[in-house]
Amino acid sequence: MRSARRAKALTHYLSSRLTSEEERRIKEHADKSGLSKSEWCRQAILWSLDTPPDAQLVLAEIMALRKIILALHLDSIHGEKLTEQRLRMLVEQAETSKHAMADARIHAFALKIKAMAEKAPEPAAS
Repeated sequence: MRSARRAKALTHYLSSRLTSEEERRIKEHADKSGLSKSEWCRQAILWSLDTPPDAQLVLAEIMALRKIILALHLDSIHGEKLTEQRLRMLVEQAETSKHAMADARIHAFALKIKAMAEKAPEPAAS
């Protein structure tokens, strides 16, 4: 997915220090996206500027509810009885993963939009 051509020259530089774990996670995401770490970070930074925090929060809460509802439904299908302990565990799991799930959804959507824009025919010159 590396772009052979860019619409604009990238002339400015930004750096950041990371822990080994942060670097590993970034490399993993970049590899999955087929991008260099630098390009993946660039896109992630620009994406975060374009996604309002309140929208991220609302999506995170929806993702948490979705995770809980689906887990409860699966438990019901398998004939498992709901206990307070099970519900607390499901809520805790949803709370710990909701932001990552929302970020992944937003990022995947942004990549889809970008891919669609790249495939769109260029307007004819007038």
